[in-house]
Order: sequence, then C-alpha cells, then structure tokens
Amino acid sequence: MWYSVKLLYSSEIDGQKNDLFEETIVLISAENQEEALKKAIKTGREKQILYKNSDDEEVRWFFNKVVEVQDLCEKKIYSGMEIFSRLFRHKPEE
Repeated sequence: MWYSVKLLYSSEIDGQKNDLFEETIVLISAENQEEALKKAIKTGREKQILYKNSDDEEVRWFFNKVVEVQDLCEKKIYSGMEIFSRLFRHKPEE
C-alpha cells in the first residue's frame, strides 16, 4: 500500500537555531501504517543535510518528526492521484 507522510525539518545557521522550518510530503510504500512510520523516520533522517550557503555560513537541516501518516487507500499510484488532504476551518479576519 501507499502512504503520504508529512515530515518536519528545522534549520541552524552556523550552529544557531533560527525560525526557518520545512514541511515535506513524501510517498512511502509499506505493508501497514506501522511500517510506513518506521520507513518515514528512516527517510527523514537520511534527508538531513549540511551545506555552505552563499555567505559561506554552515547551514544544517535537522529531521524533527513525522507529523502525519495518511493511507492513500490505493495499491497503485497514478497521475493526478490525491496524495494528501486536510480539512480545516477558515477564521475570518478581524
């Protein structure tokens, strides 16, 4: 089965935490949700990165957590397939 998994990352520049985060959604093939979660954690850790930016500062992205695992309820993926959905209420501007 296929799962969409939302991962959360945070960043540091030259060892200083900042307010820049990244949420990313990846596809995971797994037999069940527990296996999907384990694979998601492994994927998140593997995608941590360290590099120098244009100001020659060291930028490091850390994997924080798996935010959500969502069963796609399909055995095959295809073009145009919905991989993530979320219901929410819009709060009118005050």
